[in-house]
Amino acid sequence: MSKVQQEPIKRKYLTVKRLLFIGSSFFLILITIMAVHIYQVTTPKSDGFVNSNLQLARIDFSGELSVKEQQSIESYVKSLPGIKSTFMNTSANVLVYTYILESVQILKNKKSNNESVSEAIVRKINESGIYNNTIRAERYMVNNTTAGSCPINGKQLSLYRKIGAMMHNILD
Repeated sequence: MSKVQQEPIKRKYLTVKRLLFIGSSFFLILITIMAVHIYQVTTPKSDGFVNSNLQLARIDFSGELSVKEQQSIESYVKSLPGIKSTFMNTSANVLVYTYILESVQILKNKKSNNESVSEAIVRKINESGIYNNTIRAERYMVNNTTAGSCPINGKQLSLYRKIGAMMHNILD
């Protein structure tokens, strides 16, 4: 009788041991995938470009732009030095672009010291004359209530940034 009682206990022990092994293996695989992903995102690409050197900006246009005007504006902004990519939302008359932070001085050609890169680009678009003068380009400004939701505006030493830096140091 004691032999029968010991058999289920041994099987139960093996099942728990197997579940722990499978669970810890799965967890280790997930951690490895996360570490490789963080490393790939933060490592410079073959062209020496790092994603953290990009700034995303948006310009809203008041009024209706023709398709030709939209294309002209997008190609004009894309031709400016330091602009990495552009996207024109044709239905909303919104231009979204990214620029490389190191090229700030090239982009500015500023009128004043207080003018930001985005303001300089808006000024250049408005002065270019490539679209109807009744329509104005305006820099999109994030209001204070939503500005805190951006992870870049958060604490520079957040847990996510610390984990990312640690993974990058380990894998580098």
